[in-house]
Order: sequence, then C-alpha cells, then structure tokens
Amino acid sequence: MSLRGEIAVVTGGSGLIGSAICRRLAGEGAVVIAASRGAATDRSRPARKSSGKIIPVVMDVTDERSVKAAFAEIVKRYGAPRILVANASCREALESSFDRIAAQHFADLCAVDIAGHFLCAQQFAAALPKQFAAALPKDESGSIVFLSSIYAIAGADPELSSAPPQYGAAKGALLGLTRSLAARWGRHGIRVNAVIAGGVEAPGRQSAKFRAAYGRKTMLRRMARAEEIASAVAFLASGDASYITGAALAVDGGYTAW
Repeated sequence: MSLRGEIAVVTGGSGLIGSAICRRLAGEGAVVIAASRGAATDRSRPARKSSGKIIPVVMDVTDERSVKAAFAEIVKRYGAPRILVANASCREALESSFDRIAAQHFADLCAVDIAGHFLCAQQFAAALPKQFAAALPKDESGSIVFLSSIYAIAGADPELSSAPPQYGAAKGALLGLTRSLAARWGRHGIRVNAVIAGGVEAPGRQSAKFRAAYGRKTMLRRMARAEEIASAVAFLASGDASYITGAALAVDGGYTAW
C-alpha cells in the first residue's frame, strides 16, 4: 500500500481520528498536509518542507476563501495533491441537550460536514486540470475519502449515545455526496469513497462503563481504535482500491450488520 511521494490533504488533521490518519498516510510514504482551524501555522508564513512528513496548515473549511488560499499554497509549495481525506467535523454543533437543539445547530454542522467537505473536494479537483482535460485517463487522477459514521445508517441508541439527530442527518447526507461526486468525476479518474466509522475509544473522554456498553452492541465486543479507522482510509486512498468508487466501507466491528 505504498503512498511514497504522494501529496495528501487531511482536514481535521489534529483530532483523534485525523491525527491517526495523518500518521498512517505518512507511514506509507506520503507527504501529509494536516489541515485544521487551529494549526500552529501562520498562513502569512507558509510551512516549509520539514524533515518529517506531516505538515500543518491553517484551513477553515467553512470559509471558501480560506479553503482556496490553503489549496493554492499547498499546490504552490508541494504540487497538486492526489489524496484528500475529508475528516473535519463541527463538534460545537453537537453539545446542546436534545430539547435545546436549534436550527442553527444543523446549519453549523452542515457548514463543515457537508458544504465544507464539498468545497475541499472542489478545490482538490480544480488542482488537477491536466487530468480533467482527458475524458478517460489511463491513470488514476486522485482519491477522495469522506469520513461518515454508523449514525448515517443506524439510529443512535439514546440510552447509550449522545449523538444528536443533526449528526446522523449530516453524516447521511455525506454518503449522498460521496455517490454524487463519484458518479460525476469517475470519468476523470477521481475515485470518491466514504468510511462509515464506528465509535472510537478515547479513554480520557469516555468511562470504562461506556466503552463496555458500546462494545456489547458490536460483533467484536469492543470499540474501534483510531488506527483501525486510519487503516481503512489508507486502503481506500491507495492504488490497492483502484477499482472502488462510490462505496461506503463500514469499519464498525459489525455494529450495523446485526
């Protein structure tokens, strides 16, 4: 699954899953651009190529100008990326109790998890003009992987999960976006897939009781490790998945297969 020499952009690259994805892609030889609203990089002083393979950049996916500027900087300094992992999510939109959810919570989440991902995909595709000039290229132009969730296809158990309805709605819409872009861009050699991620263990944020209760709802009797989600992303991003597009790969320990 070598990605040596590939340029990969990972949004939400500083989070639990995002950082695991960055490490895995870098481990496969890619130069990984870890994009985040809070990256410790001033856009007025673009990051130089480091001795490592993970390079932080600032990108606010809800701001079209920010997305365009970040991709322009990436292309100028490192070349056109051939891998995009759209992982960013608006956690602030998920923190209100059920009876206090407002329309703005839906709007805020969709601005990141749907519209923001589309803006990134749009700029990713625009960075590949030569490939787009050919209707049926011999070689793959690029690969996009969207991070969806089990709650896109299964309801959240209110006795276990705090995932609000706007989360499932947004992640479900993301699967539609995956299929739509795959259909439109397949002729240009761009593959578009999604990972349906199950719950990921985060001991510092979850109790042992919660992890055990969640595990009992899966066939493997445990939560996922972030590295396991990252492995699936790396596969879909790589040439090993060269004939897979428009697909949604469940990485959930069997949670949705009961």
